[in-house]
Amino acid sequence: MLQLGKHRLSYVYDGRAQINARAWFPEAGHDWPEEYFHGSVGALLIEHGDSAMLIDAGLGPVEHTDWKYGVLTGGELLTSLNALGREPEELELIALTHLHLDHIGWVPGIPLSRVLVSKKDVEAHPEKVAGFEHRYEYVAEGEQVFPGVKAVSSAGHTPGHVSYVITAGGHRVIAFGDIMHAPIQIAHPEWATAPDMDPAAAVATRRALIEELSKPDTIGFGVHFTEPFGRVVDGEWAPIAQ
Repeated sequence: MLQLGKHRLSYVYDGRAQINARAWFPEAGHDWPEEYFHGSVGALLIEHGDSAMLIDAGLGPVEHTDWKYGVLTGGELLTSLNALGREPEELELIALTHLHLDHIGWVPGIPLSRVLVSKKDVEAHPEKVAGFEHRYEYVAEGEQVFPGVKAVSSAGHTPGHVSYVITAGGHRVIAFGDIMHAPIQIAHPEWATAPDMDPAAAVATRRALIEELSKPDTIGFGVHFTEPFGRVVDGEWAPIAQ
């Protein structure tokens, strides 16, 4: 948990990922030291006074052991949310970075919230909004969706991938979704991932993100990182203790 001025930011754990590194990063080859890498699955809770929102919504209460890239396990998000002192019905909105299954899993189970998603992603995969097709709204570039929270286009991984920038307590926090999946991409931004829909755009977006995360008073939130809050210092991920 980070307390930044009047904002409180907390990682909401839902589950874990065990991913075949060489399949996920086809260009890495034997530069990757181990067969698998481990990551997290979850969401970011943002609280401002009595108001609260989520960025992304985890995988949901399922396990994918036959996933072609490894294993994905979810199911803990509501328990984690409760441990942070919040109930699902208290959430004003869920802002999705994109529509992949490990980011939308709990949306149908949190029915009171507005859901924000990019138009380009819905147009590319309209089947992904099944289950909440009457609840979503399109988010616009630069739109303030919550006090201190702004949507920023970060296409490449998907056509309409959106990052969210939280300005609070003299800091910027960039919730960057799937622009990066593991800290090693800071040293290797050229490593596109197998699911990137536009690998060249994803690499360009990642390079720009790393530059931003290297600036003073800027914090990153990597939802798939095992230590999700951090800064880029001397070209490496420097985690911030919660």
